[in-house]
Amino acid sequence: GAAARCRRGGTQFIFCSYFDELMIRNALLTFSTFVSIVLFPWPLSALLVCITAFFEPLVPVAAGLFADTLYYAPGAGMPLFTLYGLVLSIIIVLVRSQLRASIIGE
Repeated sequence: GAAARCRRGGTQFIFCSYFDELMIRNALLTFSTFVSIVLFPWPLSALLVCITAFFEPLVPVAAGLFADTLYYAPGAGMPLFTLYGLVLSIIIVLVRSQLRASIIGE
């Protein structure tokens, strides 16, 4: 958000806030997750997906879809990365809802 700070010489606008920092962090984590799927081995990508999932719960599903699409082989069967991402997203949503409802979150 934009906030105004008044000084003797005039008004100075401040455009950086805590929400901007959160959005930048989430965007960088999401972007690095997708880049890691292409460049790094799957255990490192899975670790980054797990870390990112705590901030953005739907990233594991999107990363799973991306990995299944990128590494698709005819006759491969079930899209396992997508299913793993869906399971991880469901677990993260349940954990986050419990943490927000608890006293610890206050």
